Amino acid sequence: MFNKSIPLILFPLSSAALAMSQTAAEASASQYQQMAVEIPRLSSPPEIDGLLKADEWLEAKQVTEFFEFRPVVGDKPDHPTEAYVAYDADYFYVAATIHQKEDSVVDRVLTQGSWIWREDYFGLVLDTNYDKSDAYLFHVTPSGVKVDGMVNGSQWIEEWNTLWYAKTHKTADSWSVEIAIPMHSISFDPTKTNWGLQLRHKKSKPFQDYFWNFNNIQDQPWNAHQLGEISGVENVRQGLGLDVKPSLSVKRSGDVTDTEPAIDVMYKFTSNVTGLLTLNTDFSGTEVDAQDVNMTRFNSYSE
Repeated sequence: MFNKSIPLILFPLSSAALAMSQTAAEASASQYQQMAVEIPRLSSPPEIDGLLKADEWLEAKQVTEFFEFRPVVGDKPDHPTEAYVAYDADYFYVAATIHQKEDSVVDRVLTQGSWIWREDYFGLVLDTNYDKSDAYLFHVTPSGVKVDGMVNGSQWIEEWNTLWYAKTHKTADSWSVEIAIPMHSISFDPTKTNWGLQLRHKKSKPFQDYFWNFNNIQDQPWNAHQLGEISGVENVRQGLGLDVKPSLSVKRSGDVTDTEPAIDVMYKFTSNVTGLLTLNTDFSGTEVDAQDVNMTRFNSYSE
């Protein structure tokens, strides 16, 4: 008796086989692609307090179709989500109720500007030009801790931040969030009424990631090219394109108190070009020290 080894020969995939593989992936992802959705314009603004009052969101577009992306593509969510999307002349609105029992929610971070990616959260990605190359990201934890940034293709740019509002509310069986993004806080071409949108709910334990739309099951759904199309966003106000954010740092050592002011001035020269002037950058870059001057009807942070 003797053993005869048989060599294993690997043949590279031909271009035709590779194309067939890509086509199959695209076909399997097509069932998770949403049709273009028209976003309603609200006749009166909702109160951003985390409590989804039915009369405030009657005119909004309701979204309930979410798919699991990880760990199992296409599974139904264990925690149904009812989301609402709308806009008016000054704000883009998103709200959601996640039906998840309080004892299953991972919500340990309570400080604005903290790392939230191991927490539960709900968020959106917004492509105001629908060019599928870059977008804005806004996420909120059940305690109202906010994270924003930009998505440059498939890269998250954490350094970008802007002024926006979010409030949350928790009950024994669910938690809810209301978000208002000022039109003057994002750049867009007012002649383009079609934008891109992604809605997302992430649960940490056990890990489950749900999305409204994805075009490719082999790539991250929060990437810019994975967003679904929304239409009808028109006649909105971009404002002057000028944002001023003052702050004050106070240090006390013994009987000596030292104060130092700082200021950030941002101006949009065009919808795609923004200039930023910063004084005393060490303090203006620290979110827990910065004091927002808020003259809107919304609170800057959740209580």
